[in-house]
Amino acid sequence: MKRIHLLICAITAFYLMFVITREAVALEPSPLSPLPDVMFATGGFGAGTQSDFSGASFYGGFTFSLRGDKIMTVRGVYMTEVNFLVGLGAARPLLSSWDLGVLYGIRTHNRGVFLGTASVGLAMVSQTRRGKYLYSESGWFADSYYEEKNSTTVGIPFELQAILTPTSETGLGLTVFADVNPKSSFCGATLSLYFGQLR
Repeated sequence: MKRIHLLICAITAFYLMFVITREAVALEPSPLSPLPDVMFATGGFGAGTQSDFSGASFYGGFTFSLRGDKIMTVRGVYMTEVNFLVGLGAARPLLSSWDLGVLYGIRTHNRGVFLGTASVGLAMVSQTRRGKYLYSESGWFADSYYEEKNSTTVGIPFELQAILTPTSETGLGLTVFADVNPKSSFCGATLSLYFGQLR
């Protein structure tokens, strides 16, 4: 199972890298038709997976344009195990992972109602796992508590964003993300809202 999750994340990361490379080569800005600047904030909720758990994912980011079709993004991704039995016999702490990274990428030239981005960068990654068993609460629906084991490493974050922009200040879209790191790579997707200067 662990190898399957790692394979999924690796395929996602390589696909994102392929798209980023292809777009960087194909989409050269025209000096006669400069792109409008963009600057927007993103917030989203969805699902993600990694080697030892799947769960909910939360995305927050801020993107701004550089020269031509180039962009810079500061992003944070948080993934957590979803256990509806918390307080009813669950294992605690819940498994979780997050990354905080800076990404460089490109955006599409479409000035209509669609905006697409593809980015790669460098991120700090932190993960919480369960260690040895400690104790259980008394009662029928008692949670079990384990040692909390935290680790930090460096990862390579990737992301794609497909955004519908009905107005120049708001958008709705999909954010697909991945983080390849030595501890436990992960990937996922969120349905996201976008606010700012989108076109």
